[in-house]
Amino acid sequence: MKKIIILFITLQLIISCNSDNNENNSLILGKWQLTDVWYGMPVEDPEGENNPTWHPVNNGYSYTFHPNGNFVRSGDSSNSCSGNYNNNLQQTELTIHCDTSDFIEIYQIEWENGNLILNFTNGNCIEGCKFKYKKIE
Repeated sequence: MKKIIILFITLQLIISCNSDNNENNSLILGKWQLTDVWYGMPVEDPEGENNPTWHPVNNGYSYTFHPNGNFVRSGDSSNSCSGNYNNNLQQTELTIHCDTSDFIEIYQIEWENGNLILNFTNGNCIEGCKFKYKKIE
């Protein structure tokens, strides 16, 4: 009887984790517009630290993530592209590959008050490169 109860509890945990992962994966679907960029100021504070903070962006470019793994990035011509994306089941990493480039962008995903925050991880950002997006569709 103990084995059956343990088996039942284990199955419930597995099913609930899979449901959470599917729900989390669907969070990124839709259209997201860039609203803020995180970076440090060139002047150090009295304690010798850079003070990175959010800086608003007017008319930022947008990402549209489709369920089939395709995306479109639209905005000015230097940022526009389409291609495919992949995110892991824990919804903590996003990999983006534009069809027009060999470069693959890798971001850590964070969620803050319903906003999508992409933290660029495979670049040379000393002060940190975070991008905040608001869902618009």
